[in-house]
Amino acid sequence: MISTPNIGSSYYLVILSLAMFIALAYITTVLLKRSRYVGRGRNIHVIERFYLASDKILLIVQVGSEYYFMSYDKNGMKMMDKLENFTPTIQEQTQTKFSDLLSSKMNKDK
Repeated sequence: MISTPNIGSSYYLVILSLAMFIALAYITTVLLKRSRYVGRGRNIHVIERFYLASDKILLIVQVGSEYYFMSYDKNGMKMMDKLENFTPTIQEQTQTKFSDLLSSKMNKDK
């Protein structure tokens, strides 16, 4: 004998699933916002990053008033050289927000 599903319980499951999805999305965004502030210091700033591959990055890092050329890979971080006469340009010092990049790309597609 084949029984028909109860429509009321189906709606309940959909609403419950949607509520759980919204709650998880909210918790994830709160945790991501908090993690942005982890590791920020007053005297240490990453001036520029250049991704060679997904696990290989070249960095220019400012520590106090000194600048260092560093690399990062799966084995760790290495200081390549101290940059003696380095002066960052205005573009290197400002970091573009992801939301600004996303909105500029969305406006470009229209």
